[in-house]
Amino acid sequence: MRAAVVTEDRTFEVQSVPDPDPTPDQVLVRVEACGICGSDIHMRESGMVYPGMVMGHEMGGVVEAVGPDCDTDLDVGDGVAVMPYLPCGVCPACRAGRPQICRSMGTTSMGLGLRPGGLAEYVTAWPGQCHLLPEGVPAAVGALAEPLAVGFHGAAESGLERGDHAVVIGGGSIGVMVATGLHSHDITDFFVSEPSEERRATLEALGFATAQPSEVLRKSHGPAAVFDCTGVGSVLQEACGLVRPGGTVVLMGVVESPTEILPLTLVVKEVTVRGVLAYGETFPDAVAALGDGRVDTGVLAAHRVPLDATEDCFRTLATGAAPPKILVEPWS
Repeated sequence: MRAAVVTEDRTFEVQSVPDPDPTPDQVLVRVEACGICGSDIHMRESGMVYPGMVMGHEMGGVVEAVGPDCDTDLDVGDGVAVMPYLPCGVCPACRAGRPQICRSMGTTSMGLGLRPGGLAEYVTAWPGQCHLLPEGVPAAVGALAEPLAVGFHGAAESGLERGDHAVVIGGGSIGVMVATGLHSHDITDFFVSEPSEERRATLEALGFATAQPSEVLRKSHGPAAVFDCTGVGSVLQEACGLVRPGGTVVLMGVVESPTEILPLTLVVKEVTVRGVLAYGETFPDAVAALGDGRVDTGVLAAHRVPLDATEDCFRTLATGAAPPKILVEPWS
């Protein structure tokens, strides 16, 4: 099969690689689309990738084969959204309802570590990772479920209630999904701060209010929560200064290096800083939202490219000038 493979110089090269060989308890999925996430960009820039790696953890596809030992109702031809890891179900985190910090994340994650991801024509997955798409939802659109679940999780963890004001800093992939998650939770008094005119246009097409960074102080009015979706270290202190006393800063961007923050701000305002990883138990709700009208999939899934464009997309996304979501179609 064809896959976008990480090379020695950490670029992507489309190569012919062996077809995946599913175990008897796995399914084989033909990947119809794979999204590129901001964390993918950060992984490459920080050197967390390695030669031969196949990235991509936002996957929608079609079941191509079902192993004989699979305990599943999935059939060949079913459209699925693939959750890129499989919680163990028995560790303390899983028992506490926090599967996103399961101890098995490192060994079961696809496109983030040991297991190949969706920037390829096929992947193998366990049935528990494959969520059946609602009727009428194209398999490629299933790639939106993973980032959308992140946004839903962040919205839920913020503690916001209807009528609260919020600010989302960063209108990239995760910022868009957080905004969508807020709407899904009936939080409508918020705006997204984003410097890119193109990204603001996409957000506005989705019905979200936007602001340029220079307008944030003027447009905000004591936000109960501020979401940092940028991956820029200095924004955390900005968010802590902006949030109202007793409010919550939800940290969703990936920052690999130390950053300065004034602890006095946290103490005097009694600010809660909440780290949010992945999606807890919101993945099924995100899949359902793709088919029930809560999500404008036409806008979110509008930017699609072939597998050969993977390297160009990574470079463009790293500049912040690209649309917030790009879907790579391996079979295009």
